[in-house]
Formats: sequence, C-alpha cells, structure tokens
Amino acid sequence: MAAYYTEDRNGRRRLVNDSVASEVYILHFEQPYWTNARHYVGYTTIGAENRIEKHRTGKGSLLVNYAYNKKGIDFSIGLVEHFATRLLARWRERQLKKEGHLSRHCKICQERGQNGN
Repeated sequence: MAAYYTEDRNGRRRLVNDSVASEVYILHFEQPYWTNARHYVGYTTIGAENRIEKHRTGKGSLLVNYAYNKKGIDFSIGLVEHFATRLLARWRERQLKKEGHLSRHCKICQERGQNGN
C-alpha cells in the first residue's frame, strides 16, 4: 500500500501514507489512573519520543491528558516497537489493545515482577 485518502472526524479529506515508518508504544503510569489501569498503548509516525512529549504538553490522547495533566500521575515508556509501515503499527496497536494485560509486554512491569501471568 502506498498512499490513499481518508476522512478525519470533521469530514475533511486527508492523504495517508502507509509507507511511513511507525512505532507502537506502551506508557506505564506510576499509579492506576482508573481502577487498576496502569497502561496506555498508542502508535505514532513522528517517533515515540516526540509523541510522548506531545502527551506531556496536553496535545496527546484525552486519557493521557486526564491522567498526567489533570490527576498528576507520571508515566514512563514501557515498550517501543518499530514497524516499516503505518498499517503494520496500527495492526499491532489494535492487537495489544484487544489482548489486554499490557503488563506482560511492559518492560517496567517485568523488571518489578508485575507481568500479570
């Protein structure tokens, strides 16, 4: 797949380039932001470090903005996986979300012995 057009939430057409290298990342929160939830998974085409900086400044997802900027819960990078295309990264992100138990993939949880097994 090369490039194609899609519509965003506001009905505007935009060009999507699937041949762009992408990353999937897991954020590990220092304490649960909701019941027992400690992880957030996302994907990016701008690099994980740049995307995480956007999260910290309130320009990321609503969930991370709520946990970090509103509740003051700090987070670290638990995992970064690199993919050749945006499509593969998006597929992996959905796979991780559907599977659940992100602590199994989080390096911080593995180091602390909290891998959910």
